[in-house]
Amino acid sequence: MNGITTDEDGNLYDNISSYFYKFDSLTENDVKLPDLTGYVIKDSNGNVINQ
Repeated sequence: MNGITTDEDGNLYDNISSYFYKFDSLTENDVKLPDLTGYVIKDSNGNVINQ
């Protein structure tokens, strides 16, 4: 459950997400790192991390 949404009439709706997993189907694409070209990466203190 991901919280509650309201419509313009004030009606409440649960935000529910369904996830399906299939065993033994891991691919290289599932675990590859994202392409961060053009992004500035910072640590929790706001310091820029050199890549």
